[in-house]
Amino acid sequence: MKKRGLALFVCVCLCAAPLLCGCAGAQAQGLEVVYAGGLDSTREPVDNPAVSQGIYEFSLDIFRELAKGGENNVFLSPTSIAVALAMTLNGARNETAAQMQEVLHLQGLDSQDVNEGLFAISSLLQHADKKVEVRLSNALWANKDVTIDDRFIRDNKEYFGAMLANMDFSSPDTVETINGWVSERTNGKIAKILEGPIDPQTILFIMNAIYFEGSWQKPFKASNTKQETFYGLSGDKTVAMMHQSESFRYGEPGGGQMIYLPYGDGDLGMYVYLPGEGASVSGTIANLDAKTWDEWTGGLSESQGSIALPRFRLEYDTYLKNVLTAMGMRDAFSDTDADFTGIAEGASIEDIRHKAFVDVDEKGTRAAAVTSVEMRATAVEDPQKPFSMTVDRPFLFAIAQERTGTILFMGSVVDP
Repeated sequence: MKKRGLALFVCVCLCAAPLLCGCAGAQAQGLEVVYAGGLDSTREPVDNPAVSQGIYEFSLDIFRELAKGGENNVFLSPTSIAVALAMTLNGARNETAAQMQEVLHLQGLDSQDVNEGLFAISSLLQHADKKVEVRLSNALWANKDVTIDDRFIRDNKEYFGAMLANMDFSSPDTVETINGWVSERTNGKIAKILEGPIDPQTILFIMNAIYFEGSWQKPFKASNTKQETFYGLSGDKTVAMMHQSESFRYGEPGGGQMIYLPYGDGDLGMYVYLPGEGASVSGTIANLDAKTWDEWTGGLSESQGSIALPRFRLEYDTYLKNVLTAMGMRDAFSDTDADFTGIAEGASIEDIRHKAFVDVDEKGTRAAAVTSVEMRATAVEDPQKPFSMTVDRPFLFAIAQERTGTILFMGSVVDP
């Protein structure tokens, strides 16, 4: 007999509209919204260093796996994927849960520790900088004919502020509502996540949305942008290269160059790493882990110099089943071995989809991503002189929070 299925969706969004708009759309179609969602703003976040470190290590792991080979542009939100998996972890049991915890580097922690840690990360991100928009929203879209475990719903409501709506999954309106929610929260950058009717075995969609928009603390002047050559893997091309001479945190780790470009008050910013001449992005990625990233970012120092960075815009779409299986999350995708009895009997993950968008220009950065997990029945020396960093060949970048080390987005650009 086939198992019943579960579908998990995660959205990292660029829309400032509150989560309640998605609820209103559901209600307009006659769907029952049980809880409107939202993190408890009166609750004091308690940072758990073990959880923060685990998610940080997971972020570097999954980026390294997805960008392996370095032949194409890659852009993802490790935080989005981690939140999705953490929400799902609330319903995982036994070996399935153990494997998920190991992949997330959260082994040895109980569910409350993990939930409290993710609540703190979410809360701290949203209050990191008054000049930068970071907003997280979560939702549970449930098949009205299926009973979802009460504790699973309660934990995701309490720690993730997850909205809960009961829906008729056989209705075309449901697909329209979900795709509309995704489009709205990505400002139209990601139009849809569902390509057609919902599989009849699907019982639940779990969604996480992160809205991010940051303005540079030190904006690039549009008048200084010039048409210049970028030496990409697929050939040379002319790009709009932004220029600026200022004081930034800068270093030359691993034989390359790295700079931190802050947004707003500086707690959130973009790291840009340019491998040295003759070094490849693929070689850099192959050796990239949390220890290396710590050494690189920790070794930067305030320096005067010039930076030339291309305007770039990326769209990315991939599936994560093979990547997460290779990382050790095997049972979750198995028809016979998956144990998500903390959600409903007989659920397993069919696949996980991740879509992402980023736009970087003179004013700042706008980013969006969607992760869909579908479960169905089946050391650096200080520079002695002003630096000059011209990013005119393949490079890596990450949008991260200084205080917690949380990596919201990470990517590699080989052809802008």
